[in-house]
Amino acid sequence: NLTGEMSLFDSMRVFGPSSTELKVRKATNEDEKTGATGTLMNEISVLTYSPKTVREITQVLKRRLSSYGRRTSHKNSIHIVKALTLILYLINNGSEEFVAWVRGNLIYFECLKSCEVSQKRDEPLAKQIRSMSNQICDCVKDDELLENKKKEKIEFRSSISSPGRKST
Repeated sequence: NLTGEMSLFDSMRVFGPSSTELKVRKATNEDEKTGATGTLMNEISVLTYSPKTVREITQVLKRRLSSYGRRTSHKNSIHIVKALTLILYLINNGSEEFVAWVRGNLIYFECLKSCEVSQKRDEPLAKQIRSMSNQICDCVKDDELLENKKKEKIEFRSSISSPGRKST
């Protein structure tokens, strides 16, 4: 029976990471030489508008952020910086559901505001983590600030997408 085989195949596919999870992992990987591209972050921001994919995005981000408490390795510090970079992007460009997730998980960002690292070479990363965590907390706690940031992004995008129009 072909339909029986197909449903078995479909159910097996669930065990591997989804394309959404793979995108978030790629955007937050430990490669020091490259960050997530604007294109990749934009693709992920569009995915925050679907309830299924926003859950997948937040699950990967939660794993990245929770690695801080377990061990502060160089690799984990890079994961966290990249996760925070993506989160800041998604706060400004993603769905309200994503922003609600950030608000509901402020404990992660509050903890990271006092981030310490074990190796001296990682101190610049720790400083970046503390700064971005502060930005995230400030932004999602202030509705007016968040609204203004979103408006600025929309205005900027429309100014660069209209040839011959000067941006302000």
